[in-house]
Amino acid sequence: YHAEYGSSGINAEYGLAIAESKQLKPVGHRWVKDTRYSEFHGVVVPSHARIRKPGPLPAKLAECNKVKNCKGVTLVKNGKFRMVKAIALAGSKTGKVFVKSGQRQHKQVQVRIDHVKEFHGQRWGNIKGFVFKGVYGPAHKDHDAAMKDCVKDKNCWGVSHTPKGHWQMGKGGQLQQVPNRHTWVFMGRGS
Repeated sequence: YHAEYGSSGINAEYGLAIAESKQLKPVGHRWVKDTRYSEFHGVVVPSHARIRKPGPLPAKLAECNKVKNCKGVTLVKNGKFRMVKAIALAGSKTGKVFVKSGQRQHKQVQVRIDHVKEFHGQRWGNIKGFVFKGVYGPAHKDHDAAMKDCVKDKNCWGVSHTPKGHWQMGKGGQLQQVPNRHTWVFMGRGS
């Protein structure tokens, strides 16, 4: 990454503009949920491009993720940051700007139910090589005991054989690949 900008110039790839000529490179990157922010030092966004009230950096980055026209955040004073609607930069020895610069892509994969079994009057499908991302509840030595708990819990979507070697309930539709492990999904629940 690097953006070059000259007197009142704008680099189309990054939308960065500044009144003096030098090369602008991010000093680092920070992820807030699935949004990447590139961090720049020695610059600020002028007041005409700032929106909303100031606050601490983590709160402003999280808020920026939710606001459609937010392009990033800039340091204002007393360690507080404000969101910005445009990236027009001005030099500042102590300035900091965090610019939205990317999104994480989630890969969706098809999983196949290897076989189905009936347990406690319910149908369960077995998925090999995957476990629930969100497991909870007591750790059981066998899947039958975990299934029994799952039937009683309306938030439970199935049970997974975790990397730690025990069985736990899982919720939500997100699975992660884990070799030599498997999951029983409670068919008809979730989706």
